[in-house]
Amino acid sequence: MAAERIFRFAVDGDSYINLAGDRRIALLAVCVASQQGAGFGDYLDLRQVECPACRAPGFNTGWGAWRFTCGAEVLGGEDVDFSEPCRAKTEAA
Repeated sequence: MAAERIFRFAVDGDSYINLAGDRRIALLAVCVASQQGAGFGDYLDLRQVECPACRAPGFNTGWGAWRFTCGAEVLGGEDVDFSEPCRAKTEAA
């Protein structure tokens, strides 16, 4: 998997509505940027899936994994393999 990147979002200002505070939209933006880094070119994967543990929304990172708003990251494939745990499940335990 690629090195972890830190993304910066535009700050609030003027009269624009800043959607970076919406975890789902912010995650989608990060995943699309990650897809571009993975070489997707002009192809965008905007399919939304649910975390297998808590049903939080998630998107394709472009690096063989799906990242979710709960913090989980699941490697692609038929078996569920959490490379990052679902924080919703670990906080509930």
